[in-house]
Formats: sequence, structure tokens, C-alpha cells
Amino acid sequence: MSKNRVFIYGSCVSRDTFEHLDPTQFELLQYVARQSALSAYTRPVTLVGPPQLESPFQQRMVSGDYASSMQTLVPEVASQTDLVIVDLVDERLGAYVLPDGSVVTRSPELIQSGAEQHLPPGSQHFPFGSEQHFQYWSQGIAAVGALIRHHMPHAAIVLLDIPWAERSESGTPTPPSFGVTASEANPIFQPYVNVAADALSARVISMRPGAVTSSPDHPWGDAPFHYAERVYLEIVRRLTGQDGRNARPPAAEPDAPLELSDQPKTQSRPSRSPKAPSKTSSAESKGTDSLKLRANQVAAIHTTLRHQLPGKWHRHAIWSRGPASVHEFKLGDIVLAFDILVRNDEVDVQLVPKDRSHTESLIDLLKSHSITFKEAGLAKGRVSVWHARIPAGIVDDKFAQSLQNRIVSIRTSISEVSARPTGSRSGSHASLPRANPYDYGKFGPVFGANNGSLNIRSISDDGVYRLGTPSAPLDVLVTGISHLQQDNGPRVALVVLSGMVGDRSNLRGPFFSGAQVAKVSGITTISVSDPSLSLNNELRLGWYLGTKSRPELPIEIAQLIDGLGDLWGADIYFIGGSGGGFAALNIARHMNLGVGGLIVNPQTAVSNYSLEHVNTYLRTASGVHTQVRTAQEARAALDELGVLHDVTSATWSKDHFLIAQNETDWHVTAHLKPLMVKGTWERVDQRIHVDQARGLTVYMRDWGDGHAAFPSRSTIPELMRTVGPLQHPVLVARQLDHLLDQQALAAPRR
Repeated sequence: MSKNRVFIYGSCVSRDTFEHLDPTQFELLQYVARQSALSAYTRPVTLVGPPQLESPFQQRMVSGDYASSMQTLVPEVASQTDLVIVDLVDERLGAYVLPDGSVVTRSPELIQSGAEQHLPPGSQHFPFGSEQHFQYWSQGIAAVGALIRHHMPHAAIVLLDIPWAERSESGTPTPPSFGVTASEANPIFQPYVNVAADALSARVISMRPGAVTSSPDHPWGDAPFHYAERVYLEIVRRLTGQDGRNARPPAAEPDAPLELSDQPKTQSRPSRSPKAPSKTSSAESKGTDSLKLRANQVAAIHTTLRHQLPGKWHRHAIWSRGPASVHEFKLGDIVLAFDILVRNDEVDVQLVPKDRSHTESLIDLLKSHSITFKEAGLAKGRVSVWHARIPAGIVDDKFAQSLQNRIVSIRTSISEVSARPTGSRSGSHASLPRANPYDYGKFGPVFGANNGSLNIRSISDDGVYRLGTPSAPLDVLVTGISHLQQDNGPRVALVVLSGMVGDRSNLRGPFFSGAQVAKVSGITTISVSDPSLSLNNELRLGWYLGTKSRPELPIEIAQLIDGLGDLWGADIYFIGGSGGGFAALNIARHMNLGVGGLIVNPQTAVSNYSLEHVNTYLRTASGVHTQVRTAQEARAALDELGVLHDVTSATWSKDHFLIAQNETDWHVTAHLKPLMVKGTWERVDQRIHVDQARGLTVYMRDWGDGHAAFPSRSTIPELMRTVGPLQHPVLVARQLDHLLDQQALAAPRR
């Protein structure tokens, strides 16, 4: 019988737990310690070398931290990994951010070797639990989660949430760790655990503080996270459903490595969870195994689909029905959800409106498109739209794809019906000037030019890709894809969205932005052309809102970018100004991947923009000659059109956007203030404010007159080249401030 192969990313908590697993069922593939998520997702350290340590294990771990080795170790063993175990204890001392944006974990070895005293000048310590550390670390753990899920889609991921012990098994208080007691540390860890659980899509094993004790006789010494034997046995029981073995790690140096497997590697199995023993001793254990199997099946469905389908995802257990994954989405003002239930190796997909009064209308929609359904408790507003047995009880890629296809098919059908206007605004049919023929050849190779039916997996070279369907293509320009193919290249892609284009009388689309950014930054760049501009030669700005027949364009683009990020294993960073800035914020809020972005002088509510351009858009998108005269009328017309046109109340909690705003721009009053009256903002300094809960950082200064771009076209490319897109927005803002200072000094005096 082959063993479950384990990848550990954490500390002695996970490593010591592994020692209590049955060695006939589990073996260790890789162990990564002393490497914060901050270090794991940023560039390797090149400004200074790691300290030289006597212990080979400690040397390997610290050198791996400097090299950000998680980025290479995960792909190396991905195909053999069945189980990933994670804990956060090694985050406890914070991290140092070096001047070039690379990160060194503040580990005991860094402190005891004296190496932290010799870090480059300008290195900044982010203490664990500080606002800066938490914000920056949240980006890091999201990137680590994306890395693991991309390379190990069939591995189970378990996060150990074990509180520090306040007392030993003999009843004496535990000593502090580097001056921090257990009672002080435990509340600090909890927000990190919550973020990590979501970022990793992990099953969390938690214990109450009163249920854990330390062991003064632990081989690594007395510490609040060196637990008594019974604690490790309880973790194993919760992890596997079976009793662990009584064992202590070998008496060697602290956190000595376990012997890595040298057995021949076998192909990875599609199961996402450790195999349970085939025999059970009682009805109770059978019931436990059954519940555990269903939970793992739900986890497999949830983890796979939440990165493919836009909308909100939740996981919960429904009383007497078993675990469920819930996919919530909106059609206009109606909130619907797919309840994906698992029981007895079968999946039942039920469609349910949040407001049960919409149930009859929902049934009419399903009937009108001949969608097969079965009553599943109509009194509760539920209809069953798909039912299937899980082959051999394993949620593999084929089964997940079938489930995804069914959900997409139903959602597309009812979206088409919901997009039909129930009534049109007063006005005659609008006759629109035809757009000039598009000139694709000026951008290099064109793929899918004949039928626009390519998918994202076709993207492998630089050029223009016509994605989507022949009736609704989406033009995408990819530049510098070779950077992602380099072993040491940045695992990030910039997404650049266009604002208003110039006089179109002599311009031919498609309209892409970002060529200069791609050329200077050396980072893969994705530019998207707003398809609405192809409908009307007078339309200069469409905000990527879509039209009455394509009202979910922002969600469509979000799904495209999510897919590319997953396909390439890359982080996503948006760049957009003015109307393109609005589009970036609007699209990003519908993404499943955590993202970031630099947004310059954005609109935040289309109805607050120039009514001349709003009216041109409304005529183009609705096909009706509409003339609004006030912002209130514009909002009503946009609402009737069914497009997503206002982000002032939106939240990007998993994302990190930097909004750079020129102080003399009229957008401050019309767009920035309506955004900033919402939420809770904290002042970092005179120019920088942060709303942590919404994922926003605002930087304000005067760099020109009115709605002005940066003084130099090289500002954004140079910013991406020097500080990079993966740094915390506050750090990016400060580097931007420095660049603008330099440009102001270099500008000729008037």
C-alpha cells in the first residue's frame, strides 16, 4: 500500500505532529521552516548573504529563507504530494523588508547569529501583529495559497491552529518566547489564522487554549509551543480519525529534519485527503470516516470551482443534509445561490433564490430554457438542477469539470433571460456611427482572428488573442510572456486597462494600453481592449461596463484574469487611470484571486462623470437614444441597463490597491470623497491613508493641474521596475513619492 506523502510548511509544531503519524501510512517529502509567507512570495535576497551557521539543518532553512525557496520547492514535489500541513509559529518574530523589496524572516537563527545587525541600511522591521505586517503578510499568504493550489490541486491542505500553552503539564506557567507570553501571543495569531485558512482553502484543526499544555521535558526545550505528548496525539486523531503513535522526535538539535523518503516516486493520486484505513472498529468510527470523507469531497469541489466561477463562495454544514459548498451570485438585484450538497458519494446541485418570493419566476426561467430540474423542497424555494454520483468517491478533474460545465450552462441561460430589458427608457432607437475597421496587425501576431473562439490555454506567445465566442469576442494583448517562463523571472502579470481614447475619427482599434510599462518593467503585461468601443465610433470611454446584452462584462474579464493567474501561477497587479482605474477596481472586486493594483485619478461612480460621455455610452450600450441631464438620471439609466457602475461602497478585503490622486483634480470631490466617506480610514502620514478592511490605500499630492497624469510617462514603468508590484501599497506609495520628488527637481523652472 502506497503512503500518503506530506509537505510541511511551518515549524516544530507541524514537524513534531508528523512524528506521531503512523509511519506505515505517512512519509515526509519536504519540510520548509523559518520562512515567513512574506519571504516565500517575494524576490530572493541578493543584497546580503545568509549567516553561516554550524547546524546543517538551520543553515538549510535560513538559506532557503533568503532564496525564497518555497517558490521552487512546491513545484518540485507537487506531483507526489498528498497532504500539506501548515502552521504559523515561525511568523512570530516578524520580518525585515530590505530596500529592494526582498524579505528576510526574523528567525531565532537570524537573531542569535547577529545577522540582523548587518542587514543593509534602510531595512525595515515589520513586527508580528503590527498593521503593516498584517497587511503585507496577507498578500504573502494569499500568494503562497495560490502557489500550492496551482501546483498541488489534488493535495489536502491542513492548517494547524494550536494555541500556545499557558501552562505545562505539571501546572507551572510556560516561559515567554522572546519576551512574548502565551496569553499575549494567542489573540495576535487569530486574525492571521483566519486569513490563512481562507487563502489556503485549508481544513483547520483548532484546539482550545485550556486544552493544551506544554512539556518541560520536550527535546527542544521548554516553550509554549513545545507541547505535551497528548496534544500531538489529539492533533493526529483530528487529522486522520485514527490514534497516533506515542513517540518523541529524536533527541537531536531543535527542529532537526526528519529522514526524507528515498522510495521510488509514484504518480499522484486524485484524492485530496489522506487515505483512511480500510477497516473500522465500530459504527461510530464508520460514521466519523463517512463525515470526514464527505468533508473532503466538499473541500475538493469548493477548492476547484471557486477559482473558476465568479461570485461569492461559502462552505458550511447543513443540518441533517451534510456539508455543502455554496456559490452565491447576482442577477441584477436578485441574489441566487447554487447549493452544492454532498451525501453518500453523490452530489446534488440545488438552485435557490435568497428571496423565496422569486422562486416561481426562477422556475419559469428554467422552463423557458428547457433546463431539467426537480422539486427539492419548493416550500423553501429550492429546485434541484443536477444530480450525479461521484465515481469511486473521488472528486477528480473530470468530475469537477462536469459540475462546472453544468453550473456555467445554467447560469449563462438565466443570465441571458435576466439581461433582457423589462422596459426601455423613453427615446427612439439610436443610430450609431460605425467604428473604423480594427487593425490587429499593428500589434504583431493575431490569434483567433477568424472566429474569436480561442480559450486562455491558447496563450503561449506574445500577440493579440481574440478570446471568447464569435458573437462576443474579447481582444487581449499579451506582451513579455517570456518573463514568466524564466526560472528566476517574476511570477506576476500586470493587467493594464485603458481610460479615454483620443479623437476616433482617424483612430483604428483595438485600443490597448501598457506598451511602455511592459517594455521598461520587464514584467508580463496583459492589456484588454474594451469591446464596447467597437460598437460606436463616437464612443471614447466605456469603462468596461458592457452592454444590455453583455451586462456581466466585468465578471467575464475577472474570470479571464483569474484563469490566466491560475494557469501561469502568477500574481495579478492592475494598472489603470481615470476610467481605466474605475474598470480595474470594478473588475478586481469580482475576482477569486487576491490581487493588487496602482490606480491613478480614478472615477468611482460613472454617473458622477461628464454627462456628455455618459450619454454616448448609454446610447451605445442600450441602442436607445437616451439623454440624461443630471447625475441622478444617469444613475437611474445605468441601473436600468443592468451594468455594474458604482464602486464607492465596494470592498477589496483580500486585495491591496494603491489609489494615487492628484490633489487639484476635480475627481477628489466627485469620486474620491464618495469612496472615502465609506469604511474606516487610518492616517499613515500626511499623504497616505489606509482602509485595511476594504483593501485600499490612498496617496495624495499635487503633481500637476487638474485631472493630470504623472509628469513623466516613465513614472509607472520605473515604479514597477524599481519597487515591483508585489510590495505593500504603503511602500509603493513612498517610492512613488520619491520618484515624483526627483521629477519635480529635474523639471525646468518656469
